[in-house]
This record gives sequence, C-alpha cells and structure tokens, in this order.
Amino acid sequence: MRNRCEETAGFWKYALEHSLLSADEIMALQGSCRSGGVLLGQQLLKDRILTVAQIMKVLDLQAIEPEIKIGELAIREGMLDQAQLEAALAKQKSSTPHPAELILKEGALRREDLLEALIGYIKRLEAD
Repeated sequence: MRNRCEETAGFWKYALEHSLLSADEIMALQGSCRSGGVLLGQQLLKDRILTVAQIMKVLDLQAIEPEIKIGELAIREGMLDQAQLEAALAKQKSSTPHPAELILKEGALRREDLLEALIGYIKRLEAD
C-alpha cells in the first residue's frame, strides 16, 4: 500500500518542472509528509493489536531481515493477521497529512497558486 507522499510523486515533479517549488522545498515537504503520519508500530499499539514487547521483537527481527516489512514479520510470527494489518495500514495512511495541506501549512505556495498548479497538473494528466 502506497502512502500519500508516494502517490504524489508526479505532482512534485510537475511543481519542479514549472518552477513552482525548488528541489530543496520539495525535499523538505516530502520529509514532512513522510514524518507527519503515525508509524505502523504506533498504530498497532494504539489499536491494541500488538504490545510493546511484540513491537520490540518485530523490530529485532527486522534488524536481521531488513528487507521484510514490519507488518509482514508480525504476520509471520503469528502476532496479527492480514485483515488486521490492512486495517492498521489504512488508518496509518489516513493519518498522514495530504501534501497539499503541507504546502499550505509551510507557506511554500499561496492557496491560489496551489489551486492553479493542481489544475495545471490535472490537465496534464488528462492529456497523457
């Protein structure tokens, strides 16, 4: 499941190509987008699906097998099932601020300029 930051990669590229945002501004906004949400472990704790001890065990396993995601390790270890993971991931995704919210919050663009940029981006998507 992709998060909002990953889903908007095309818009970031469009903003850079049209000199709406600098590369540094985009990198900072992407960092804020990624760090603005709840981590999966936090969500699983909040939902009382996993305990702190279970999260620690999964993190220890991930240190040994870094290519395997935390949710997959927890399923493999019998700590949760696929439906619980998908529900937690959906909650995690909804807690991540939308990049447009971050652009406005950080003052990177005025609301009018953001709307104009989004319209231009949508028109480009429709033309492709």
